[in-house]
Amino acid sequence: MDKTNRDAQLKLGELYLLGNEPAKAREQADIVLVSAPQNYRGLILKGRSLINEKHYAEGIAELKKAIELDPKTWPRTLSWLRLIFLPKTLPRLGGGSQASVDDQPALDGDLARVRRSSRHDR
Repeated sequence: MDKTNRDAQLKLGELYLLGNEPAKAREQADIVLVSAPQNYRGLILKGRSLINEKHYAEGIAELKKAIELDPKTWPRTLSWLRLIFLPKTLPRLGGGSQASVDDQPALDGDLARVRRSSRHDR
């Protein structure tokens, strides 16, 4: 595959995520980010991949960078994070113990600060 075709790399990365192969998805994100470090779609793919690999802090950091670059990604990113963390924080909904109930407000607060700062930077 042509490594300069960012769209193809990102789409392949999404397919890897759907196939539960986050390490391969992260490799695709890294290919994009080498040539375009500010590519918000590459940052989102890398963040999602890292979170799927249970590297939560690193993944959230990548997602924050994406939101700072393109604040329009904020609602979609927050919705995705809630889908990942909420079932794990509420035992009655099932899931493991990857995050605690106390982590959700902190996560919301961190992302809200990024959102507010990106509005002021315009």
